[in-house]
Amino acid sequence: MHTTRYHLIVDVSHANAAISDPEAIRTFLINMAAATDMSVLAGPLVAEGIPENPGITGFVIVDFSHVSVHTFTKYGEAMIDVFSCRKYDPEKVRALCRKTFGTNGSELREKLVWWGE
Repeated sequence: MHTTRYHLIVDVSHANAAISDPEAIRTFLINMAAATDMSVLAGPLVAEGIPENPGITGFVIVDFSHVSVHTFTKYGEAMIDVFSCRKYDPEKVRALCRKTFGTNGSELREKLVWWGE
């Protein structure tokens, strides 16, 4: 049996202050599960980086896979990963990334990987 998989990777540059706020990252992960119509099974787990590599990492396990985010405050970047074996709307992912991390100068770079029929 073949399983269809959907994997969207979004990198945000020139991100706003949300990248250094653990509560904003926690909220982002919960909102991303909702935006992709998935239920949270575990998490979110959010951890702050070390002084030599400041930022925040968080992930949430959802009923069809996971959502993760890594931020790099020194560089103003956020890297988001949404993986699922159920189809979701990538534009909802992009919109939430822009809303959470966006500033007028933000750029989104993305890679959509899709396996399946």
